[in-house]
Amino acid sequence: LLDFVVESQLPTAENNYTWYRKYKSGWIEQGGYVAGGGSGVLVTLIKTMSDTNYQISLTGFLHSGTAGNTASVSTDRGVITATNFYVNNYVENGSNKGSGVGFWWSVSGIAQ
Repeated sequence: LLDFVVESQLPTAENNYTWYRKYKSGWIEQGGYVAGGGSGVLVTLIKTMSDTNYQISLTGFLHSGTAGNTASVSTDRGVITATNFYVNNYVENGSNKGSGVGFWWSVSGIAQ
């Protein structure tokens, strides 16, 4: 079967750099960027998923001048719904955890 994009959004400043591609089959890919700040962020999906069985990918982003630090981003499985998910986002230096790090997120699965 031929599958193709039936709906999409490109990332712009106006939509907070979020994007998505929804396919005829119901498959959807969506994502965006969350700036640093407080540790712990609730990410609201652009489009609702059919359930909580979707793939989440996270990539922490550290600015230059942060030698020795690492970006730590992970989901909290207790807070994943069809409309949002919670991310623990810390800047780590050894065993010390600092303020929230910015991160890119994307999810893929079946849309509602």
